[in-house]
Amino acid sequence: MKFIRIYTIVSLILLVGCSTKEYSETTVREAQANVTSYIENNYANIETLTVTEPYEAEMGIMTVDGKANGEAFSVSLDTDLMVAGAAIQSEQFPEKKEECLERLCDD
Repeated sequence: MKFIRIYTIVSLILLVGCSTKEYSETTVREAQANVTSYIENNYANIETLTVTEPYEAEMGIMTVDGKANGEAFSVSLDTDLMVAGAAIQSEQFPEKKEECLERLCDD
């Protein structure tokens, strides 16, 4: 019985570890560049900006987390690595630029 428990636990650990999606270096750079561009072009007064490596979120969509001026955000990317949505996780996050309220600003 003890062997079955250990086997089950080890199998679950391996299964979870193997399901993590790895992205190519080119994909990582492009995803980070697109998220950086989106935040810089659509939000005012960005002084500092950091982004993490992309990861696959629960629903299978590529996601990049980061901080702008120390305030957290999370951006989802579509299959073309374009911004599909953003979740701002702080009330102190920089305000959206006025010209970008109705549309996405590219530059």
